Amino acid sequence: MIMKHCNKFYAVRIWFLLNVFVSLYPPFYWAAGTHQPLILGLPVSLIYFGTVSISITFSILFAYWQEYLSGELSS
Repeated sequence: MIMKHCNKFYAVRIWFLLNVFVSLYPPFYWAAGTHQPLILGLPVSLIYFGTVSISITFSILFAYWQEYLSGELSS
């Protein structure tokens, strides 16, 4: 049980670090901001920011859910 919890703990940390890297690394912004063909009728920059926002939101919700299930949030 503890090992399973530790693996999820590290997975959340890696997910957070990946989100930080993807959202703050300037070349990703520059690549998404260039004029490129549309994807499903939407600009690439809009898809990039939407995907990053959804990933950050889900990582926070997953971390909250894991802490709730482990009993760390009980008062």
